[in-house]
Amino acid sequence: MTKKICSYDSEQDNKKKYQTRRLKSPDNIIRTFLLIGGYKVKFCFLTNNFFELYKDCEEIEKKNNRPYATVCLLKYKDLYFAIPIRHHIKHQYAIFTDKEKTKGLDLSKTLIIKDLKYIIQNKTAFISQSEYSQLITKEAFIVSKLNSYIKKYIKALEHQDIKKNYLLCSMSCLKYFHDELNIKTSY
Repeated sequence: MTKKICSYDSEQDNKKKYQTRRLKSPDNIIRTFLLIGGYKVKFCFLTNNFFELYKDCEEIEKKNNRPYATVCLLKYKDLYFAIPIRHHIKHQYAIFTDKEKTKGLDLSKTLIIKDLKYIIQNKTAFISQSEYSQLITKEAFIVSKLNSYIKKYIKALEHQDIKKNYLLCSMSCLKYFHDELNIKTSY
């Protein structure tokens, strides 16, 4: 069962607008993510141009139907953080949506959306009712966990000689966004 999500229309004075159609991106490939900015939720699509821009970044999930959950941290102005909804997660850097702790938001695959032109606006996306119910009740928790993950990643960069830190840094998509996060390292 899928759940219709309230889409957010920024062109109408930030009023909520409901759409009832299942929509796909212009190339008919579904790429969705959840946007939490100022605790407003939005599910929408990332453009092909975004994935083309990062096509050589091997850690970025490129599955055509990959749902993304995006969190806007006010601390990092003008940046949107896209976190994929994944199944078969086998590590601790996630916000789980099931009791088995295998499904949820994979923080290790977080992307930074630098420009809203990479977000297809005003299109409704659908996710399962159970995942929607879990995510919608954890908005502040998601922001907090993402902030903690970013801090942990930055700290791990300084000690990559430790195996767990090396794995965290090598598997994280944040390694493609050091400039955006103002990370100045020689690692």
